[in-house]
Amino acid sequence: MANVPNIKPLNALDHIRAYPELYIPGGEPKAWQLAERLASDALLLGASRVETSHSENWWFVAGDLDWLAIGAADIAELFRAIVPFPEAGINSMRSEVLLGAFADCVGIATPREFATIVGKPGEFDPIRAHLGKMQWPRVVAFKMSGGSRIAAKWRGAATESVAPAVAANPA
Repeated sequence: MANVPNIKPLNALDHIRAYPELYIPGGEPKAWQLAERLASDALLLGASRVETSHSENWWFVAGDLDWLAIGAADIAELFRAIVPFPEAGINSMRSEVLLGAFADCVGIATPREFATIVGKPGEFDPIRAHLGKMQWPRVVAFKMSGGSRIAAKWRGAATESVAPAVAANPA
């Protein structure tokens, strides 16, 4: 019988960073892959139109439906926990946690508000005007460092936690 006091809960972000090959094809997280997975999730959750775009290191995924609110009591939790995603099939998970694990900055926006999920609010200043022009019910904006160095950056690195609560800022 297992010794229950020795069982420790799994930290999703640490596990994903330590074993990216279990979550990302080839084990090298790339921004376009994460944007594609997020867009696919939005479509599976009922969005009929999703747009992905990027400018320099910033990526945007926008949908005609607020897919983050579907089945989530706490939207920020989607970015720091492995959340089952039965709509995508058995053993599937929501993709937002991959952004929590690998993106340098993640922000979410609606037409009326903006919230920082990963990073510091000031890091989003360069894209605020762009976000203000995007009139979608939900936009996820994220920035990633250069390509194949990302997985190596996280292996053995100290964990940077995702913000425990969404810090709302007016758009």
